[in-house]
Amino acid sequence: MISWDNIVSYIFLEYQLLTTEPINPCSLNEVSYNNHCYYLDGIGGQYPDGYTLGSETVLSTISDLFIVLNYKTAISDNCCVITSEISSNYGMNIAAQCNKQGPFTAGPTLNGSGCRNYTNKEPR
Repeated sequence: MISWDNIVSYIFLEYQLLTTEPINPCSLNEVSYNNHCYYLDGIGGQYPDGYTLGSETVLSTISDLFIVLNYKTAISDNCCVITSEISSNYGMNIAAQCNKQGPFTAGPTLNGSGCRNYTNKEPR
């Protein structure tokens, strides 16, 4: 488990699948894309072994696939999405369930909720 002392932002995570089966082997509230599973969560900076932060490039491609999904395990209390980039530029718009129980009505957007060059990792 990786910890950043209880980050409160959304975390965009990916997991590489070890199958090429035409079924969706991703778990509930995960998006399958290019043989990886992705999800959004407000889990305080800890995530399961095998998962890594996803890139903004992938997030920009699959963002709308999060519509009607929900947080994987915990509601966030910050609208910015932490990605594998040094600074994050994606966020959930407040009207799209930011910091509220889902389902999401929209996916993360570039500069959503004013998230631009976001590097702050505030404790919960």
